[in-house]
Amino acid sequence: GYALESFDPIGRWRDNYPKVDKKAKQAPPIDTAAVLANGREVKDLMEFKAMLLERESQVAHCLTEKMLTYATGRLLEVGDRGEIDRITAELKKDGNRLRDLVHLVVQSKIFLNK
Repeated sequence: GYALESFDPIGRWRDNYPKVDKKAKQAPPIDTAAVLANGREVKDLMEFKAMLLERESQVAHCLTEKMLTYATGRLLEVGDRGEIDRITAELKKDGNRLRDLVHLVVQSKIFLNK
């Protein structure tokens, strides 16, 4: 299973997979239990969310790096660390909101000097 499997391709909640077999009375239930790469087991979306919140600063840092890589179209370099740290520190002050991250990325030296 996958922790986010309860969401269909357009983000709607679902408890069962779509029916494939017309003869079946009910489609199979969604299996959200998963074993993560670090070996930790999560049984549902709530446990997955709790795990992400335990690592909130690490998730924010990783997402900042990924968004900067996408926004600039290049790999980040060692020299970018200071600006990444500045962005994540500023982001933390405002509650790690995604919209703030987008603003900070497009206002960053890394993005403006790409």
